[in-house]
Amino acid sequence: FSFFQHPLTEYRHELSSMGIRVDKNSLLKQLKSRGMEKQATLSFQKAILDEMIPFSYGGGLGISRLLMLLLRTAHIGEVHVGVWHDDHYDQAALAGIDLIPDRITRTFYRKFNDDEITRLKTEAEKRMAKEEDKERTLVSIQVRPATAETEMSLLWQKITSRNTEAGLKWEDTCHCADIGYGIKELFMTLTMGSKNSLDEIIDRIEKMDEVQSVEVVSMTTIPDIFTDECLARIKRETAIRRAEKDAKESTFVSIAVRPMTIHTDLEALWSKITGTILPRGLKWQEKCLISDVAFDIKQLDMTFVAGLGIPSENFELSERVVEEIEAMEEVQSVEVKVMTVA
Repeated sequence: FSFFQHPLTEYRHELSSMGIRVDKNSLLKQLKSRGMEKQATLSFQKAILDEMIPFSYGGGLGISRLLMLLLRTAHIGEVHVGVWHDDHYDQAALAGIDLIPDRITRTFYRKFNDDEITRLKTEAEKRMAKEEDKERTLVSIQVRPATAETEMSLLWQKITSRNTEAGLKWEDTCHCADIGYGIKELFMTLTMGSKNSLDEIIDRIEKMDEVQSVEVVSMTTIPDIFTDECLARIKRETAIRRAEKDAKESTFVSIAVRPMTIHTDLEALWSKITGTILPRGLKWQEKCLISDVAFDIKQLDMTFVAGLGIPSENFELSERVVEEIEAMEEVQSVEVKVMTVA
């Protein structure tokens, strides 16, 4: 930015640059410092290096402000094409300022007076509101209950019966999926209009005592031209995406293995566990951690990944692994410290 005192108005006049302008020498220096010399062959850069493009100051607005300074004009409308209201023209005329292009802008405002412009604006707003009323959105949500004892079918009925505002429609069925420790997740689908707020719907569901959290799985805008067949196809594709998401999920499990005696070789135990328990979909972490418990008693901290895809199958695999470890004669007990679905 550069500031000058305008010779006519005697005000501070700002010359604004709309970007960085370079000449041949500065461009070569910048390309070399960034290690981008190959870009010198591009058309714009090559034109600068061949000095086919003159060094310029500013963009469209920057050039106009520079012209104001050089031509000593008081208003940018004297050097820059603009659309001005009749009142603005009257004020400029009183100050002896000739705005351009007078012919185009004044013709526009003479053709459409204030009442006509207001009418056109009102009609446009009505058309937009009518189009918005036709717009529908298909949303799939994932509801996680507060406890494993929550009855999912009753929770689904409670959610759908308490959220019945105009424009909101719930799908007739729901889907439950196991995530571990007997806890299930509830997948629900709803269709809402432009006047419905998804944030408010989710907020009302999350305030229920039986609900821990709600997550949006997918959201699809449905044009008015969509038929029932199209809606059915969208629902099928949503179900496929949900299944694909499940297929990519893995469960990370961290366990603490307590040996039978304090004389147990924990490194040998770790090698035995990772070398003999190798079911499909299981991957052991390459290293283990031996931590002190108390009175010279140590435990083996291990981590594995159950990657069968579906959360319920990952959980069953994790349970089998824990049972097989506990069945070893060197092991006293196994404690699951962390189980995370990713």
